[in-house]
Amino acid sequence: MKVKAQLEKAYRMASLIKSLKQSSSLKLITIIFITVTMLIPVSMVKDTIFERSQLRYQAESSISERWGSAQQISAPILAIPYKEKIVEDVTTQNGWLDPNNKQAAKKISYIDHMAYLLADEVKINTKMHTETRYLGIYDMPVYVSETSIRGSFSQKDFKKLDEQYPNINWQQAKLILPVEDVRGIRSISKLKFSQQKIDFTSPGYNLFCLQGLEAEVQLEDKIHKDIHFSFDFNLSGSQQLNYLPLARTNHISLQSDWSSPSFIGSYLPTQRNITDSGFDASWKILGLNRSYGQMWSDNTISKEKITQSAFGMSLYQPADVYQQNTRSVKYAALFIALTFMAFFLFEIFFGLNIHPMQYFFIGGSLSTFYLLLLAMSEHLHFSVAYLISSTAITILMSTYSMTILKQKFRGVIIGLVTAVIYGFLYFLIQSEQNSLLFGAIGFFSALSTMMYLTRNIDWYNIKGTSIN
Repeated sequence: MKVKAQLEKAYRMASLIKSLKQSSSLKLITIIFITVTMLIPVSMVKDTIFERSQLRYQAESSISERWGSAQQISAPILAIPYKEKIVEDVTTQNGWLDPNNKQAAKKISYIDHMAYLLADEVKINTKMHTETRYLGIYDMPVYVSETSIRGSFSQKDFKKLDEQYPNINWQQAKLILPVEDVRGIRSISKLKFSQQKIDFTSPGYNLFCLQGLEAEVQLEDKIHKDIHFSFDFNLSGSQQLNYLPLARTNHISLQSDWSSPSFIGSYLPTQRNITDSGFDASWKILGLNRSYGQMWSDNTISKEKITQSAFGMSLYQPADVYQQNTRSVKYAALFIALTFMAFFLFEIFFGLNIHPMQYFFIGGSLSTFYLLLLAMSEHLHFSVAYLISSTAITILMSTYSMTILKQKFRGVIIGLVTAVIYGFLYFLIQSEQNSLLFGAIGFFSALSTMMYLTRNIDWYNIKGTSIN
């Protein structure tokens, strides 16, 4: 009796194990669990992408420190010192200093100030030449700009400034040229200021904590007429080239051999032309467009207000490797789940039984794709790296599936499904602005296909299910 009971117990246990193996619900739970587990290596790849992007940022910072950072170009500013007269009544503790008239004595003192005057009109013409600098495996576009500046100061502004600040000292006037990064100054011509030819000096002048150059100019006998100025200079920089509208009327023109500019700042170009060989753009900015006036004293105009009016262009790189890798990883969970569902449908339709460990191997190969893509895209063009990585994983999946799915044709089908998934993923990565739309359509199509293929399945009794 004991032997019979033990045999019955063993039979029931074997039947339970067999039913569990054939349980579609348990298999689905297992697949979901493995899918979630595969997010662990995917998250590790995400961390690696971030770390590599930080290394790239450090390399770019190192190049910028030695070549020159983002630069700003503007018209020069006149800085003229003046004294504010302060008159005070002075008495003593015993009474009036002038006891006969019983009047307080007058104490006169002066406080030093600085008045700033912007140009009336300026024309800035820049030609930018770009090149690529390397540090290790990382590269960065940099530029050298050749700029000519022509402009004038208005006699009307001189008169207004003289009336507003009676004790202004025209003899000690200075012309200030703000430069964002003086390390990038390659060369600068003499300043032609009226009939004068003057050298700019360095380390320069701090205007609202901005570095710059200065030139001492004589204005005492010239404020009764418009004064014209001109000079040329070359700057090396990286990332961006910006302009400040520090004149009543600003005419800016920029030509470059960079084919993918990104126009940034407070003002867009009034005209622009972009081709495969470069671009040219022009701006016309009026003083009325700014949030500050033509003249002020000391720090009544903040640095932030000045810099907020900046505009220009950045050296946009449309094929940013780490952004593309980040976008590809975002879809990892969805594509792993779709691949698992393809294998699960093969189990249902062909009466197969794929072991959970085999699902782990499949998920591992899918996760490895993102690591392969990251590593190769740092050395190859992203499209080439994507083609190599996706082809390698597709071949691996196809050959492995030929064994576990019992037929070579089924393995070929899995290979085609994998290729379609990777092709669609590449399309999403390249369609940056429309990726949400196409992603939603793709997910809807995949879901509709699975619903159609499984419409006749009796999920309570999967045995004998076939495709109709």
